[in-house]
Amino acid sequence: MHRYERIHVGFVKYCKAKSYGIIDYEDLHSETITRAFDGFDKLKNKTAFPAYFYGIAKNIIKNELRKRTTINKYEIYKIDEDQLAQNYAEERFEIEILYKALSQLPENQKEAIILFEITGYSIKEIAVIQNSGESAVKQRLKRGRERLSEILVEPKLRTEPLTRNANVLLTLFL
Repeated sequence: MHRYERIHVGFVKYCKAKSYGIIDYEDLHSETITRAFDGFDKLKNKTAFPAYFYGIAKNIIKNELRKRTTINKYEIYKIDEDQLAQNYAEERFEIEILYKALSQLPENQKEAIILFEITGYSIKEIAVIQNSGESAVKQRLKRGRERLSEILVEPKLRTEPLTRNANVLLTLFL
């Protein structure tokens, strides 16, 4: 249990960002915990627990996407009312815009940005989780940030308050 306690806060943030528009983050969180602890004895290298844990979450999301035969293009933008009720109105709006933008990134870039910017993992830790080199992670972060900055200023996202909020979000990634 102590292995999970060390990654809990970051993992909850990861679930919220990664599952947006796909599956309820609480379902993803609890299902991952259940599967991880059921198979924990099979894990040969216990120090690889974070990678093992995040890998399970990724697989649950992939399976959920496979189950869907048709995806309503507006379903991705649906907001989980329970999750957003906890936040102030402006924060909810910013989170929605950020998640919409993140959902448009390629999967590896999206995951690298979520792990680095939202959950606070180091580049070295992300490289282990993504089973890649540190330079590949740095490149994914760079390209993902560049693409996010393009997405956040696209005309279709522009509204009066959004322009201000997009500028705030851009400062997070530049």
